[in-house]
Amino acid sequence: MKKLFELLPGSAGEDFTFANSLVLDERQDAWYGLIFNNEKYHSDLQLVKGSLSGPAYSAVGSKIPYPFHDIESFADLYYSPAAGKFLAVVFFTDSTASRPAHTWVHLYSLDGPPEPYVAEPASLASSPGDRRIYIGIAILFVMGASIVFWLRRRSTGMAADRTTSNGAVTLPEASPVTEPPVATDAHPRSAIYLFGDLQVFDTEGGDLTKQFSPLLKQLFLLIFLHSLKNRRGISSEKLNETLWFDKDEKSARNNRSVNIAKLKALLDKTGGCNLSKETGYWKIDVDPSAVRVDYVDYLSITDNRERVTKKAVEALAAITQRGSLLHDVEYPWLDPFKSDVSNHVIDTYLHFARQDASDPEFMIMLADYIFYFDSVNEDAMTIKCRALVQLGKHSLARNTYVSFVKDYRQIYGEDFQQDFQRVVQE
Repeated sequence: MKKLFELLPGSAGEDFTFANSLVLDERQDAWYGLIFNNEKYHSDLQLVKGSLSGPAYSAVGSKIPYPFHDIESFADLYYSPAAGKFLAVVFFTDSTASRPAHTWVHLYSLDGPPEPYVAEPASLASSPGDRRIYIGIAILFVMGASIVFWLRRRSTGMAADRTTSNGAVTLPEASPVTEPPVATDAHPRSAIYLFGDLQVFDTEGGDLTKQFSPLLKQLFLLIFLHSLKNRRGISSEKLNETLWFDKDEKSARNNRSVNIAKLKALLDKTGGCNLSKETGYWKIDVDPSAVRVDYVDYLSITDNRERVTKKAVEALAAITQRGSLLHDVEYPWLDPFKSDVSNHVIDTYLHFARQDASDPEFMIMLADYIFYFDSVNEDAMTIKCRALVQLGKHSLARNTYVSFVKDYRQIYGEDFQQDFQRVVQE
């Protein structure tokens, strides 16, 4: 066997790997194959045509969505001479599903010979009229940003004594808090964000998130969330059952050891996360003075929700405004965590509303915070309607009620039983 030539990265400079098989066309001195970027989960399969006599190759046909996740994904290319078609088959096994695991199969076909791949033209190059529209939008955006910047500077000067609430640091477990923790650095270098998109930053502020493969990402979240919630961690058996259920004990142990080592190397870069198994369970301990974790901040507030303050409510809202817990991640084992977050956040807001409803404008904001997690929450609707009536905004209160009744009927398939007058009565 002799090496003839070496293929270079694609036009975008990205490395790639091939699917399972190549299709050879000796008459045309050509080969066809499917390539994809194995560094990300939401990848694409691209059919390429190359020469058997040189390293040149080019993309042909259209891209195919490909969820790549280690051994759970499989793709292959076939050619049917009788039909004159290329056939691509894509398998994806959802190992997080309860046994038996679900495997999704997608088939794609392309008439041969395939046409060269043509990327969609940039929207700005479509027409002079379009360019004028985009230029106008850009000007308006710059003007708007300037106004916002001026207003912020003005409000900062008028309220310099106000405390920011989006940079919390966790207090020790032994010190229950009713005030939200406040950070000394609005932009901590080392941080882990679980609300909204998962983000992990090292001690220099560098984004480590992309270095987490889909498998490492799930392994990290499994250990991290169980460490924070029950302060115990998760057993090796539970990890094997979730991530390597299709392997024998020895193979699962080897896979676990390799990925634990990779995860530990990444967490070491945060300067405050320690992955260990000292108690017999895999656990990640966090030094709150070195690493900010928004989920820890959330726990410190909601664990004391019966004595929550207005300042704590504002801090909690700042955390959840990034988005719901890991909103772009879907694992069956993660559902209880997401449900707990929604319930605890709503309960925290309602505890505050019951103990201090003296500020109607803040009550309106509080109701909207609740609607973010539960669009048909009856308590939130009642709080908002009564606050609007207290401010003399009766028509807005009525509109809020009507909108709620409409959504309630659409979701539950039945009418809401209380009328408007009963809702707004103290």
